[in-house]
Amino acid sequence: MRPRVGLPMIAAMSTGVFARGSWSRPLSIGGLAILILVEISTVQGTHPPEVDFVGTVTATALVAVVWILLISGRQPERGSAMAAMFVTLLGAGSVALVVFSPRGAAIIAAIIALSAAANRFDRRAGVGFAIVLIAAFLAATAYKLGLQPIALLGYALGLMFSYLATRSVAELRNEQARTQGLVMELRASRDAQVEAAALNERSRIAREIHDVLAHTLAALAVQLEASRVMLEQRHGDPEALAAVDRAHRLAKEGLDETRRAVSALRGDQVPGPEQLRQLVTDFRHDSGTDATLEVEGTTRPLPPESALAVYRTAQEALTNIRRHAHAERVQVVLRYDARGTELEVTDAGQPAVPGPVGGFGLMGMRERAELLGGTLDAGPVEGGFTVRLRLPA
Repeated sequence: MRPRVGLPMIAAMSTGVFARGSWSRPLSIGGLAILILVEISTVQGTHPPEVDFVGTVTATALVAVVWILLISGRQPERGSAMAAMFVTLLGAGSVALVVFSPRGAAIIAAIIALSAAANRFDRRAGVGFAIVLIAAFLAATAYKLGLQPIALLGYALGLMFSYLATRSVAELRNEQARTQGLVMELRASRDAQVEAAALNERSRIAREIHDVLAHTLAALAVQLEASRVMLEQRHGDPEALAAVDRAHRLAKEGLDETRRAVSALRGDQVPGPEQLRQLVTDFRHDSGTDATLEVEGTTRPLPPESALAVYRTAQEALTNIRRHAHAERVQVVLRYDARGTELEVTDAGQPAVPGPVGGFGLMGMRERAELLGGTLDAGPVEGGFTVRLRLPA
């Protein structure tokens, strides 16, 4: 009577191959179930004299318990002393099954032990364990069943193939994990290169702005200051003096804005809602128009792009009011709520004529808002004109 190694052996080999894959637990439990069923059938069937009931039950329970511990969520780390002890117990259980139940499913227990060794030992330790276990298994099989060398060779080849197949799959899985790690590193490196290229381009644009616009505005500010001094010394027309003084102040503001733009391109801190109060104060001082700022809701930090959009929109709206409207009163309201952030700039008086003032105008403000997932509405209201910015931040 030959040991039954057909379907049980195939199932156990599948358990070994997938011992650490996504189907590890179902396949492992299935392999153990087959092992236990075969042993029960062996013990309760023909009752050959060489079968030891107590030894068979003990060895089967040992293999089942140790294997379940290995595939549980608290399995020992690979290469640890605990893993070595568990794998050794599995090997001992498989050899014990040969001794107590030579015509049972000991081959399945041996394959389970070899799969555990392939997954939890390094190459040298795993090969050494496999050689020792296969030798002990063949010796016990030859002693109990008296098989011929050719049959023992078949057992040896089958067990070694099981170990090598499981080891190959484990190494393939480890190589796949390393490849995925390298791919993630490559993506991170590529993103860093893209970011570095963007920073270089922004730095180049910042240099161009600084070299052209900032230098021009600086020279213009110097010339206007000189003109103002000349008018004062020669007792010029007061209105002309006031106009030159206002032009000088605007040139200085333009120079400050250019420096802020250069700082933003270089990644420095950008203006945001914190500067709105000073912006309204400067507008009130320059235009002579009554202007107020109200903040509703609990203030919170905004992303840099959103903070800059709030500031630029308020700046553009106030500039349009100063240059194109005859406003009697201006109200700036900044609201924070659960839906996002809202900025509302309303002037009471003759509505402003929208235009590309400051280089962007209403179209530029609307494009800036849409890029951030928000909206910008601008239009006349009863007794004035309103610009309303809504951002999801």
